[in-house]
Order: sequence, then C-alpha cells, then structure tokens
Amino acid sequence: MFGMDAYVHLCFMNDHPMEYKARNEGRVQNTVWLRIDPAIIKQAGVRITNGVSNRSDMVTMDPSTQIDTLDLEVIYQGTDWKDPEIKKRRIEAKKYEILVPDSVPLQFIRNIDG
Repeated sequence: MFGMDAYVHLCFMNDHPMEYKARNEGRVQNTVWLRIDPAIIKQAGVRITNGVSNRSDMVTMDPSTQIDTLDLEVIYQGTDWKDPEIKKRRIEAKKYEILVPDSVPLQFIRNIDG
C-alpha cells in the first residue's frame, strides 16, 4: 500500500512481527515500547488494519465503523494462549496496526515524563 510513510504505525500489543524481524536481522538492537492511550483511535485521520500495513493488498479501515471486525478478545481479555486455536488467533492479532497521521501527540504517550 502506498503512502504508509505518512503514518506512525502502532500495534495493539508489545509484540509485532516487523519488530521481531528487524531485531533478528540486527537492524534494531533495543526496542522501546511506548504505551499509547487507546483514545488515540478516535483522533481525526486515524486508520486501522487487520494485518501488517505494508502488505500490498492491505486496505486501511475507519476505526469508528470497523474496530469490531478485529479480534479484540485475544488482545484485551484473559485467554488461554496455550490453546492452539487461541494461539493462532493471537498470532494474527499481533499484526493489527493503528495508523496515526504524521505524529502521536505527547498527551497520548503514557510512559514518558513530560
């Protein structure tokens, strides 16, 4: 998908396949995970994806109408990650992204002083 460089890419969990790949290839040494206020999803221009956003066939979605299409149960509820079916769902959910245009305003970053 073109134009993805205009967004800050956020994930729903402290784990993402692209970070894992970059770390294993040595392109990233120390990952710092920022905790972002979930209210960011209500900001103008924010989009979501149900997979990695740089996939050529990925379509971004309006979170106000499409958030319920994501498997939020495996992200936010206590599920048995050892269950093979739940594990498979969780692997897919790790690919979900929140796309914020331009930058994340500081008031949405919870784990920095400022």
